Amino acid sequence: MSGEQYSNNLLEAMSIIADRAVATANYDKTVQATIVECRDATIGKYKVRYQDGFWEAYENNTNVTYTPGTNVYILIPNGDMSQHKTILGTVKKLGINYINTIEEENRYAENGNNMLSMENQIFQLHSYRT
Repeated sequence: MSGEQYSNNLLEAMSIIADRAVATANYDKTVQATIVECRDATIGKYKVRYQDGFWEAYENNTNVTYTPGTNVYILIPNGDMSQHKTILGTVKKLGINYINTIEEENRYAENGNNMLSMENQIFQLHSYRT
């Protein structure tokens, strides 16, 4: 097998591993939804519409009320629609481009050497533990 074939096989294997990691990752999801009605103001429970579905979401601050038709952001824990969903606030207040992210420089955690900035280095790759 040529060096180019090894490189292609390695990149393909890395792609498969990364795709599986993303598919099984548990991360919070934020979506835009529309308030349909208030189900129970004492606990901040609202019926919301997201795309073609309806479900319940909760506002943590019961002093805040939403009227039907208000566009809000909803936090879905671990991307699991069966879990308790939280209203984060209105689209008008938080902005149309609101994204719940961390600071730019902390978007990823370095783990090991930066192989892109290292020049003339030989990497010893193994499929077994040494």
